[in-house]
Amino acid sequence: NCKLTLNVPEKYADGAEVGDLSNVEVELYRIGEWDRTVEAWVLISPYAENDTIKVLANTDPEPTAAQIEDARDAIDEMVDSADAVQTKTFSGHTVTFENLEYGYYFGRRIHADEENLAEQEFVMNPFLVTVLKEATIEAKIDHALFETSVSVRKKWVDSNNDFKQRKSIKVQLLQNDIPVEKVVLQDNTVIDETTIELNDSNDWYYKWEI
Repeated sequence: NCKLTLNVPEKYADGAEVGDLSNVEVELYRIGEWDRTVEAWVLISPYAENDTIKVLANTDPEPTAAQIEDARDAIDEMVDSADAVQTKTFSGHTVTFENLEYGYYFGRRIHADEENLAEQEFVMNPFLVTVLKEATIEAKIDHALFETSVSVRKKWVDSNNDFKQRKSIKVQLLQNDIPVEKVVLQDNTVIDETTIELNDSNDWYYKWEI
């Protein structure tokens, strides 16, 4: 029985912390095995018919993350028609695959939950790895940044201001029901205007670009 451990750093290259990955899944596919007759790794069906994977499998030393990334579409199309040998979720920043056959493996993450921002930000390159007994690799990761906006509009129910009693109001930006003093963006820009005034001049509307 063989074992593969996949680790990811706790921080991205720019210093931002990697969020909760407990629901992020990684699929592992066995695409090749050692052929004693030719003393080399050979692809197994259905991967043996894929020219892109053939090139990657015969790259010596093992293909770089950039080469795998360039071939992502072709590889994804091939493994979509095959069955993963195992699918695992992260425990902390580690995924462990156990009870594997020795072989040549391709791994990729499964698409994230659209409602989980930490999962959406997390980008992991697919990987190729030889597993003989125990193997440990560090995933190549990056993160996608998303712009978020929060808007507020005051709606009056007063017969179109017939009583002329409208007055300006102040609105405080909250996070988890706690007033926000300032917002620090990914590029370190600071937004400290978290309390704003709504009135007739701004049409009772404001939008924070976060």
